[in-house]
Amino acid sequence: MALLLPVAARDSASQTVLVRFDFGGDYQDVAPGHQPVSRVYRSPRFLWISPVRDQERPETADPLLKDFETGSQGEFRVGLDQGTYRITLVMSDSKEAHGPFTIYLQDRAVREGVRLAPGQVLRLSFPAVAGDGVLRLRFQAAPGQTFAVNGLTIEGPPGGKLRPLFTNAPPDSLPSADAVLKGIPTEPKQALRRSCEWLLAHRLPNGFLGDYERSQTSVSYYWYSSAYPIRTLLAGYEIFHEPRYLDAATRILDRLVEEQLPNGAFAQTYRNKPARELSKAELDRIIERHWLNMADVGSIATALAVSCRYVTGSRREAYLASIRRYCDEWAARWQLPSGAFTNGLESGVAQTRPYSVATGTEAAAFAALFAVTGEPRYLERARRAAEFLLDNWRTDGRPLCSPHWSQNGGRQYVQPVTQFGDILYYHDGILFVYQQCQDPGFRRKVRDVYRWHIDGSHGLQRVIGDRAWFPLQDAWDNSKTAGMPLVFLARYRMDGDAPTGRTLEVLRRFLAAPELSRRIGVMLDDPDLPWGGHSLQSWACCSVAATGFGGMALAEMVRPGVIYLAGDSR
Repeated sequence: MALLLPVAARDSASQTVLVRFDFGGDYQDVAPGHQPVSRVYRSPRFLWISPVRDQERPETADPLLKDFETGSQGEFRVGLDQGTYRITLVMSDSKEAHGPFTIYLQDRAVREGVRLAPGQVLRLSFPAVAGDGVLRLRFQAAPGQTFAVNGLTIEGPPGGKLRPLFTNAPPDSLPSADAVLKGIPTEPKQALRRSCEWLLAHRLPNGFLGDYERSQTSVSYYWYSSAYPIRTLLAGYEIFHEPRYLDAATRILDRLVEEQLPNGAFAQTYRNKPARELSKAELDRIIERHWLNMADVGSIATALAVSCRYVTGSRREAYLASIRRYCDEWAARWQLPSGAFTNGLESGVAQTRPYSVATGTEAAAFAALFAVTGEPRYLERARRAAEFLLDNWRTDGRPLCSPHWSQNGGRQYVQPVTQFGDILYYHDGILFVYQQCQDPGFRRKVRDVYRWHIDGSHGLQRVIGDRAWFPLQDAWDNSKTAGMPLVFLARYRMDGDAPTGRTLEVLRRFLAAPELSRRIGVMLDDPDLPWGGHSLQSWACCSVAATGFGGMALAEMVRPGVIYLAGDSR
């Protein structure tokens, strides 16, 4: 199924609205008739090729003005047929001023000295000729200043279409389920081996294994993105008995343990410098300015706990001591009476609201620590966290999300099942606890929620339809779908539901086929492809995490229980 774009509307006898873009990261509140676009790669037909920043103003009612892209500079490209077009920009920020900045169209300045006052709404229209089939729109702010853009409308000749900018990018379409069942063999074990080898080959020169985010001034390496590749490698080590996989995982986990802070916390980003080499002033600065957030760090803490099943001797002692310190001295303090976790410290500010993503990752971390120690107190915290998530799930299949404070004004909302960028983390926590907790009431609750989530009126089966995979979105959500077969796998093992089994077989074949799975970012061969290498969180830059998520699903298909340290893996 092709990427869904807004239906063209005739505005005059000679011009048709080809597309309306709504810029910003809030996919919950998109302007009617608009195609959402954020800083994250979504389609080879349009993308930001330079780093920009999503910004949201929750207090603004108009969905087009509610969020926008901003930065000191940014270039947006659209693939079009050759021809003459007219573009209209909408620019506004209810809270802050922007500019002066210059607007370039096809590398020519069309408006200089643009300024936006707080609350001002500016609409500007320009003609454009796409002689080479590419529309180039660029913003350049004066030193120390920023631009803001909320919307873009492109009008052109009737029948005009958006075209791929880069022919070597994966297609933004999906085959049917029947086509995959008829033509794609099932080879999860071979696919897992390929994933492990690919991960070994894509370790970064600085020793990091994971994804990164490039801003206009620096590069950040996020620990959470290394967690799932590490868990894939650990599962690969158990299944294939390949010591290189364990060695690659422990090399990066050794650095994690060295970077643990004196208070037991881990910072969100990889420093490549042990904590023992930092002065007190440097340590204080990390706590005051960096994010020590539970959502991100819970992921890598889970990987550290899982690794204790496979390492021995002094390394195991060090890993166990580190994960115990994290859980006992740091993570436990952020669990609320409801069982939910907050997001810890963000730039020195203590978070007090429940956050569903943090709750999921911490549930997994505590459950993993229980799995390797057998100490019930860790399972109790994990179960309470998982039950918070389960108790906030609707029978139509949709979870109730307690979001980060910057999303939806921090207010809980009913979350579409297609928000995989969050929901996969809920499942990882729930499934880890399910595999470790034998309480009948808890396990029954999990089975009920998974039945709703898959079969409900707004559930996963409905959104998949007759396609071979989940709906394609942006790189962030697409990469997380690589792990979603775990949900179908768990449901099928719970009650043997036949429709679930058929969908699981389709997902298994899709994920195991390189020509298909690369459409969601798994094992992309070249992270420097021009269609992916420029966006802040491009599809290519999500590829290591996507391969990790997919590898976990493949490993669980090959050996049930291996990912959650249960079942046949014991």
